[in-house]
Amino acid sequence: DHFAAVPVAYATENGMKNEDVIQVNGMELPVFVQPGQAKDTISVDLGYGREIAGKVGDKTGSNLYPFVGIENDNRQYFITSAKVEKVPGKVFELAISQTHYSLEGREIVRETSLDEYIKNPVSGNEQEAEDKAKSVTLYDVPVYNGHHWGMAVDLNSCTGCGNCAIACQAENNVQVIGKEQVRNRRIMHWIRIDRYYSENPENPKVSFQPVMCQHCGNAPCENVCPVAATPHSEEGLNQMAYNRCVGTKYCVNNCPYKVRRINWFQYVKNEKFDFASNSDLGRM
Repeated sequence: DHFAAVPVAYATENGMKNEDVIQVNGMELPVFVQPGQAKDTISVDLGYGREIAGKVGDKTGSNLYPFVGIENDNRQYFITSAKVEKVPGKVFELAISQTHYSLEGREIVRETSLDEYIKNPVSGNEQEAEDKAKSVTLYDVPVYNGHHWGMAVDLNSCTGCGNCAIACQAENNVQVIGKEQVRNRRIMHWIRIDRYYSENPENPKVSFQPVMCQHCGNAPCENVCPVAATPHSEEGLNQMAYNRCVGTKYCVNNCPYKVRRINWFQYVKNEKFDFASNSDLGRM
C-alpha cells in the first residue's frame, strides 16, 4: 500500500494513528506511524500512481512526481510548508505483515557485547537457564544418533533487507495471495523478518530477527495434529505429509513462532487470485 509515514511525536500531537487518512496538499494518503523518523516531517514513496504498469502496478497509490521541483538544474525531492489535514472518520486498512513491533520489556531479541560474551558466553541469554529450570514436559528428550540438522543466522550481519523471504518464495513457489488476504493475516511466506524497536521511539534502537520453522525437538505443532500429518524425522526435521492434512489449523494455533502456514484458498489456476500462478511461466 502507498502511505504517508509520520513521526511518533507528530502523530501524537495531531491525534493520528495507523490507517487514519490525511490530505497532503490535497492528496489523500493513509497514515503509517514510523518510529525514528525526523521530527515534523512526512515521507511518501515515489513510484506509485502509475497508469501503464500492468495489473500489479496500475492505479496503485498516488503519483508524487508533480510535487518534484527543479532547482539549479537538479530535481528537488522535498517541499516545505505542506498543507496537512486529517480526513475526519476516514480509514484505509493497510496490508501490513507485522502489526506489533515493540519489545515492551519482553526478551524476544536478546543482545550482548563482544566483551561481555568473551567474559561469559551466557551473557545476554541468562533467561534460558531460568526457563529450562522451570520447564516441565511429558515427552522424552529426543536423541539423534546420526545427523541432526540445524540452521544458523548471523544476526550481526542481518540488515533486515528481506531478500531471503523473497528468494524462498521464488524457490518454493510460495503463493502470492494479494492485499486482502494479507490484511486477514493469512501470509504464506516461509521466512519472515521481524523488526523490533526499543528505548526512545523518536530515536529507537532497531533489531532485526529472521524467523522460520525452528524444527523444535518436541514440536508443539506435531502433537496436536489429529491425523499425524506433521511427523518428526530421525534427523530432527519437522516434516509434512500433505496428503494427510485435513486443514484443522491446530498446528497454526499451536506454533509459538507463528510460522505454520495454511493455504486458505486455491491460489493456483484461480482467476480470483490472478497474481503469479495462473500461467505456465508463473508456475515454473
